[in-house]
Amino acid sequence: MNDQNTDAAKKAAELNEERMHPIFDECEVNDYGEVKRRHMLSMNGMYIAGITDAQLKEMHEKLTELLTGEKPRKYFYAEMSVPLKNGDVLCKKDFVVETDGDKFPLVDALRQSHVLLANNMYAKNLDFENAHIVSCIEVSKEDYEEFRAYRKK
Repeated sequence: MNDQNTDAAKKAAELNEERMHPIFDECEVNDYGEVKRRHMLSMNGMYIAGITDAQLKEMHEKLTELLTGEKPRKYFYAEMSVPLKNGDVLCKKDFVVETDGDKFPLVDALRQSHVLLANNMYAKNLDFENAHIVSCIEVSKEDYEEFRAYRKK
């Protein structure tokens, strides 16, 4: 329990430190009739209230994309299924993919799995035309790197 309290206090301190960034100005806000001083996101003297950290991160990504012309990297975890020619499911494979766009590279993932399984001893019995992606979710960069490190072991 003490560890959770320590972690929560550490996160709060980090958030307060982030809020001291130059784009955050100290201003007076009316909090249920009580005037308080807070650091709020400021753009040319206009304060933006009620923005969450997740929304701020999304704004940062979109601004970065606009200014640099590069889309942020996205990471996906997917699981695929490759049936045998008789219809039984022989192989389920999970993997992670890094993209530079908005979409999961479905066709590339299917081709890559074909290459990976082509040297399998059951390759002649596999029905690659009916292989399909069973699930696909977007993951964080940390999860992507952890999965890759785990698979290298």
